[in-house]
Amino acid sequence: MTTQPTVLAVLADAAGAAECLDAAREAAAILPGARLRALHVRPDPETTIIPSEEILTPPQREALMLQAASEAAALHGRFLDWRARQAPGLAAEWLDVKGDVAQEVARHGRHAALIAMAAPGPHAHGRAEAAFRAALFDSHRPLLRVPVGEPAHAPRRIAIAWKESAVCRRAIAEALPWLRHAEQVDVLHSVARDRSELDAARALLEGLGVAAHVHALHHATGPVGVQLLAEAGTLRADWLVIGAYRRPPVAEWLLGGVTRVVLQDARLPVFLMH
Repeated sequence: MTTQPTVLAVLADAAGAAECLDAAREAAAILPGARLRALHVRPDPETTIIPSEEILTPPQREALMLQAASEAAALHGRFLDWRARQAPGLAAEWLDVKGDVAQEVARHGRHAALIAMAAPGPHAHGRAEAAFRAALFDSHRPLLRVPVGEPAHAPRRIAIAWKESAVCRRAIAEALPWLRHAEQVDVLHSVARDRSELDAARALLEGLGVAAHVHALHHATGPVGVQLLAEAGTLRADWLVIGAYRRPPVAEWLLGGVTRVVLQDARLPVFLMH
């Protein structure tokens, strides 16, 4: 008995909720029999940090619970509005849970074929940032980072940011259902160090049954992250696949420079695997 694949749309903030759901729908359409599940986590008031306070008073706890209920109701309303505009056959469900945001996102994400989440904005709540970190680093599943304010497209053209590494190879392996379904796959690579990596990328994808065009980037034209996004735009890519690298110290979630630039500036969905 096979398990029905799930695309998990994490709705941590009203901003980008519709875009996240649209991108999740397009991703789920590629997976046979897939369902879409929209997850919202109501934070536990006891885990909420209040400056200069060590213990929540009953009024503070009540206020936080009311705020969480209001946010959940608003997001549920957005989900229902979105669901009403979809084709009748779409399998989509709402899941509202209470608890630690990071723990719940990681727990539910571990069972998903793909997690979709809107990019946390510069003024996003700390919960949105925590949910994004948990989805990327703690779920052990691929994450589709969805830009806010951009329409979602079916991933017909996919670009891959190639770097010879286990992380990049794993990202490609996890993206394989979508890569095989794509009409065009392009590999983008900086050739400043070793041009043989271009051949390695081509051979890897050919072995997986994916025909790809390889494009060399050059450091002289700017930072690699900027080049990747510019080239993906020129190629009219619908998705960009990239490995997510995290650097020490442990206390911080510091992504490698290229990944960080891509996450900050991408105007297309970015498929990440850590």
